[in-house]
Amino acid sequence: MKHIFLILALTVTFTGYAFGECADADKKALEAFDRAWGTAGEKGDRSFDGNLRRRLCWIARNAE
Repeated sequence: MKHIFLILALTVTFTGYAFGECADADKKALEAFDRAWGTAGEKGDRSFDGNLRRRLCWIARNAE
């Protein structure tokens, strides 16, 4: 019973985050990044992949 109540409370708490929207500028930046990533993947551009991995690792280390 405790687990069910906890799951219900977490679901209600985080439902707002699931349906949140970002600003139009953020959407456009994400779309541009997605296009660049797709183009680099089609061309086999390893430097883009390496830069992306370094950035993601930096973000993960500094996300506190």
